[in-house]
Amino acid sequence: MIIKAMARMGSILFGLALALACAGAQEPLLEGLGSYTRTITTSSPEAQRYFDQGLAFLHGFNHGAASRSFQQAAELDPECVFQSPLKARLSSE
Repeated sequence: MIIKAMARMGSILFGLALALACAGAQEPLLEGLGSYTRTITTSSPEAQRYFDQGLAFLHGFNHGAASRSFQQAAELDPECVFQSPLKARLSSE
């Protein structure tokens, strides 16, 4: 009984540690997702790349990865105008 409780507590602590470690992680930029692009109003080439990656994931029905890519683009350029409509669309799904 005590061993099971300790194992359960260990699993919970491991999960929390993993979640905290991943919380600050940056979404990776991936290659080979296609050449589709939509120019956005940003001065950050990296934000543009994350936006394009988000579009590729969105078209591939990978909404979680798309959302993370768009979020990364928004963090790189908070003034970019694409944010509001996209956040509304992704949060409704």
